[in-house]
Amino acid sequence: MKKTPVLLILFNRPKYTTLLIRKIKTYSPNKLYIHCDGPREWNQFDIKKLNKIKNIIKKEISWKCKKKIIFQKKNIGLRKSVIAALNLLFSNETKGIILEDSMLPNKSFFDFCHELLIKYKKNKKISMISGFNPVTDYKIARSYTFSEYPVIWGWASWRRSWRIFDWEMNNWPQNMKAKWMKRKLKKTFFFRFYWEKIFQDAFLKKNKTWDYNLVYSNWFHKTWTIIPKYNLVENQDINDQITTHKNNFNLKIKKKKLKFPLEHPRRFLVNSDYDKIFYKKFYNFKFFFFNIFFARIFKNLLSKFI
Repeated sequence: MKKTPVLLILFNRPKYTTLLIRKIKTYSPNKLYIHCDGPREWNQFDIKKLNKIKNIIKKEISWKCKKKIIFQKKNIGLRKSVIAALNLLFSNETKGIILEDSMLPNKSFFDFCHELLIKYKKNKKISMISGFNPVTDYKIARSYTFSEYPVIWGWASWRRSWRIFDWEMNNWPQNMKAKWMKRKLKKTFFFRFYWEKIFQDAFLKKNKTWDYNLVYSNWFHKTWTIIPKYNLVENQDINDQITTHKNNFNLKIKKKKLKFPLEHPRRFLVNSDYDKIFYKKFYNFKFFFFNIFFARIFKNLLSKFI
């Protein structure tokens, strides 16, 4: 049986790499792509960890598959590393499953992605399939639903989606000036206040991440993400650090197996009820607005006494 190729994005965390490769082995893809960022300058810690990862790859990938492995000689940073990894995958494949080193999926994640990558292959309204569902207090009736927000902790996509993605956000200044989020997306004031600041920082490369650029691209092209009924992927990094998201929204969410055959949604549209809960829990826009607003007032008052 021909299976969907898998891309593994690594850096300097060998303790996660072993567990993840063993999970991938339960699926045993015919093709495996690995991209690992290089050591930071003068960082012996990175060099030792990356050598461990090389040994883990040799030891743990024991099933028969075609491998393409790239270890960067120097550190190129998170944003460029992810871009290089996705370029590696989609320059060779029309579709693929993407996992970062700290992700720990269950077996149903791979089958879920594989089936839906085939089903929605030609449907350009769907740009990606996520295995992560952090909203535990909303019941999805079928095996999955549709969201306007791209969720990347264990996901899958197509070359066609990658081709339209603009990492530089070249049209952002024009869209910002034209009040695109208000006029085209019909977003509220608090929503716009929060995201316009994020998109501006992403455009100016003030942050090191890459996923905000993905959010912008999906919204600009009005594409959707498939979200599973249950969470299929855990983040090992969060489990170690017991990390919570903004507003103390706990991201330590257990994964659960999805039943097959999949039950497909009856209606092909974004689940606005799901998205409302998602945004409220992840991005409480009023909370952030007032925090920034009062911070500015405090800064102005303080400047008068200095």
